[in-house]
Amino acid sequence: MEPDRERMYRLHAEVCKALANPQRLAIIDLLRAGEVPVGELADSLGRSISNTSQHLAVLKGAGLVKCRKEGTTCYYSASTPKIFKAFECMAEILYE
Repeated sequence: MEPDRERMYRLHAEVCKALANPQRLAIIDLLRAGEVPVGELADSLGRSISNTSQHLAVLKGAGLVKCRKEGTTCYYSASTPKIFKAFECMAEILYE
């Protein structure tokens, strides 16, 4: 197998692994509205800030979200709007 293709498969698996959790999928969905502070994400999910931050760390590690700090508040957003296209594609597959 070509090294570039193998690397792409490995990265693809890492992204899928990061998304293989309902809470993290919900976070990505909440970020459709744009940049959201971690406290607001936690409230929307009904989770603690600590738990939400752990999920955000996994998503950030996979390159799916980015963080901007303002004072003591962390604001999260999708690293690329293409993640929402992937969501829509998966929704179409599930609805079929």
